[in-house]
Amino acid sequence: MSFKDRPELLGLLAQVIDYTCPQQILELHDMLTVWAKPSPAQAVCLLDAIYADETLRFYAVTCLEDFKDEELRLYLLPLT
Repeated sequence: MSFKDRPELLGLLAQVIDYTCPQQILELHDMLTVWAKPSPAQAVCLLDAIYADETLRFYAVTCLEDFKDEELRLYLLPLT
């Protein structure tokens, strides 16, 4: 099993990126195109303030758009 088949690791990867190194940021962005889609809970976690990268946050929002309203309702109340 490859790392890209484990969406729960995406947040960990994003935390260890050196955001002062443009090459590492570009590699993270490239990985988003091949990484397994996260669950709603995992996507919501990527919207946490510790992940300031706009591309990563946009990816998380895009993932959330693919889920049904019933799935997302489980997470909306805790966010309010």
